[in-house]
Amino acid sequence: MLTQLDLRHFKCFELLHLPLRPLTLLSGTNASGKSSVLQALVLLHQTMREHEWSLRLMLNGESVQLGTVADIVDKIHGRRGCEIGLVDEEAPYQWTFTGDRLEMSMIVKRLVANGDATDDPAQLRYLLPPNANISLSERLRDLTYLTAERIGPREMYRIDDPQVAPVVGPSGEYAASVLYSKRDEQVDEHLVLPDASSKNLLQQVEARLRTFFLNVAWRSLPSPMRIALLWGFAPLTPQTSTAPFMLGLGSPKFCLSSSPHLPQNAKLFC
Repeated sequence: MLTQLDLRHFKCFELLHLPLRPLTLLSGTNASGKSSVLQALVLLHQTMREHEWSLRLMLNGESVQLGTVADIVDKIHGRRGCEIGLVDEEAPYQWTFTGDRLEMSMIVKRLVANGDATDDPAQLRYLLPPNANISLSERLRDLTYLTAERIGPREMYRIDDPQVAPVVGPSGEYAASVLYSKRDEQVDEHLVLPDASSKNLLQQVEARLRTFFLNVAWRSLPSPMRIALLWGFAPLTPQTSTAPFMLGLGSPKFCLSSSPHLPQNAKLFC
């Protein structure tokens, strides 16, 4: 598990050492840095997931669009560079990134991986040495980040292949796909609702939703172009389904209940 996040010259932080726990809550006034803490992790996740062999930190992608180097480097002290550090259990990792202020990516200038430092690395995989800890890169790649803007309620949701949709997506756009692909996975024992018909993810999410709306049910339907997930109040058919008003799979209730089934990592909510 990640136990600490360190930032230097990143956005509003001249220096930050943030301990992490299995559940870490961030609270504060507007513009106090809550989103910046999350974005530092998401930049690593985004680059690892979208650019496997990159030597650069990509500032714009599917998960976040942060602009140029000038937009993420502390304008007073950072000039052209910033640092992001993680402690994974007791193993420290630190990236030093630099770039011209109008660039939209930053080169890895220095990397410390489990105590071994490398300047100007010539080859990286998932922003780590090719022989580095696979577990860390897997957990960062599978990190789930939810923005404040979510997709709205829908009666039917398209199902994408797990290679396309391994996580729920920043707007919850892949939540139905994750639920469908992981539907038979067993829920952690301490999260199981006893009134569900099974301990698998699909039945447990259904039972969790029934604590808010009675008789909610799911059904996967084939269609000419895709497989979709139909949901609403039972009895459930394409002609008679009625979805709960203003509740969809982009909502926090689904995303929070499903997060324990993603690879273990510290979870941050603010």
